Amino acid sequence: TAVGPLLAAEAPEIEAIARSYYQAFLISIDDRNYYQNIGFTDPDFTKIFHLSYIEGAASALTDPAGVLITESLRRKLFGNTPALGRTIMLDHKTPVHVTAVVHDLPLDSHLNSSLVLEHRFSMMAPFTVLRDAAGYKMEGDWDNLSLGNLTYVQLPPNRDAAWLQRAADAVFEGHAPKTLQKIVSGFKAYSLHRANTLLWEAVGSPV
Repeated sequence: TAVGPLLAAEAPEIEAIARSYYQAFLISIDDRNYYQNIGFTDPDFTKIFHLSYIEGAASALTDPAGVLITESLRRKLFGNTPALGRTIMLDHKTPVHVTAVVHDLPLDSHLNSSLVLEHRFSMMAPFTVLRDAAGYKMEGDWDNLSLGNLTYVQLPPNRDAAWLQRAADAVFEGHAPKTLQKIVSGFKAYSLHRANTLLWEAVGSPV
């Protein structure tokens, strides 16, 4: 998660960049409690992925205490009533409010098809929520190497994956801790053609 801010600073041609990081919280609505896996991301997430909005708009994640939920999660938490503006508590201490409701994504879509994380795309929040709820450092963490937590990048038409790979190599070689470079050889860019995005994967060195 440290790569995103550094890449954005050193490659300003990038149009949008959004990290993803997943963590489970106890969420509460009134006296009802549920364990929920929440995806945390940067506001550019809704620029890169074009979601279908039932309530709210693509600016939902610019609210530092806002959350975006799917239609199925809205039914679970609030029944058939509107959810926009409703309050959800995280771990009984951090209030957030619904800033958008989107249609469920197909089960075979990228955001629902992780082989390493047991989650479905159902709730997203900006990293400011994770900071307030769990002390997350906004600049990210080099120790976060889970293959389920990715960084999405949208390039301008005049740049390609080879250019992005060079930019990523420069960030890794110039900023990654030496202890990390001993076990990870770098980052690899893969294209998500339908979403016009690229995602990152840490590439481990042979043991």
